[in-house]
Amino acid sequence: YKGLIEWKRGNLGKALDNYQKGIKFSTEVNDVIQMVKFKSNIALINEEIGNYQLSIKNLRQNNDFINKNESVYTKEQFQNSKSNININLGTSYESYYMKNRDKMYLLDSAEYFYEKAVTYSENFVNNKITAKMSLGNIYLIKNDLVNAEKTYFDILFLSKQNNSEQLFQAANYNLGDLYFWNKKYDKALVCFGKVDSISLKNKTLDVSYLKSNYLQAKIYNLMNEPEQAYKHSKIYLDSYEKSETKLR
Repeated sequence: YKGLIEWKRGNLGKALDNYQKGIKFSTEVNDVIQMVKFKSNIALINEEIGNYQLSIKNLRQNNDFINKNESVYTKEQFQNSKSNININLGTSYESYYMKNRDKMYLLDSAEYFYEKAVTYSENFVNNKITAKMSLGNIYLIKNDLVNAEKTYFDILFLSKQNNSEQLFQAANYNLGDLYFWNKKYDKALVCFGKVDSISLKNKTLDVSYLKSNYLQAKIYNLMNEPEQAYKHSKIYLDSYEKSETKLR
């Protein structure tokens, strides 16, 4: 918990110190499960500061360590640990790719680990949706629009089934974005309308609300509807100023 507190405060050096102490104590009492958690957190901090290769190396070693020590886990604990580690590996590879867009093999690796995460996440709905959302985004980057659309629809169904408005909103935004770039403007507007209604209902004028109105303004401009374009441009600019003020 000390490590998590320092991480949240942005004191990454102190967080790492606590995690290293935690590994030492866990090793002394042979607590394999706790060792894995500490090592995973260290890898995530490395990813956060851009040490992607080290993060990936640590996570892959951790993944092998889990496999070798499967006997100390209950079946549910093992599935959960494998689900988490595969999501973390997918995230590290995806982040590494975003800094090296010419290295498609990094994106392929991210896709592989997200798919593995889905197979281990049948009993962990949030992990399953998170992995599927990332897979949908990868399909979109690869211009595999059929699989991207199908995956986003899966997420809409799962998030509705599990009463997760936040994930339902995110899936609608991503689906709207997909339709926008493929010039299916009517479908995009339906998705963005759902994003806005959730934001307004919950009074969470977040990034998705901001981007949604930005793209709606562009759509209405392309459809030659200046009044609607102006309306959404104004919402975007007002929300942008508010969010910038909040950030400051």
